[in-house]
Amino acid sequence: MTNRRVLAIDFGERRIGIALSDPANIIASPFCTIDTRSIADPIAKIASIIQDEDAGSVVVGYPYHNSGAAGDKAGAIDGLIEALQHAVGPSIRIVRIDEGYSSVAAQEILKKQGKNTRENKDAVDRIAAALFLQDYLNEKDHA
Repeated sequence: MTNRRVLAIDFGERRIGIALSDPANIIASPFCTIDTRSIADPIAKIASIIQDEDAGSVVVGYPYHNSGAAGDKAGAIDGLIEALQHAVGPSIRIVRIDEGYSSVAAQEILKKQGKNTRENKDAVDRIAAALFLQDYLNEKDHA
């Protein structure tokens, strides 16, 4: 039996970054960015990607403070998680993971590649998702 992939989501107001694991759940890669201004139902789009890419679980970047308490945007993210869980059903596990500084790290990666982060905001979001997905995959107890 093969593993189902893990999908990561970096929710933002304008863009949603998506990353996917490889089928062996070892390597995370940026997958796509969804522009929330140009799509009527981003949750349906994410649900479609989950199905098309055979993802068995979803990791959502969650805004925790350094103290461990939920951050200011946590309520909005919780609403999106609830809507996504309803769309994909109970067989898909959705896990919150600390997104801590993943966008800053993604910007640094782009800068090191000589790319302008203002012109590549969509790349920042999907790279950020890949970064916290890789952290998740590296943990031994996520299965």
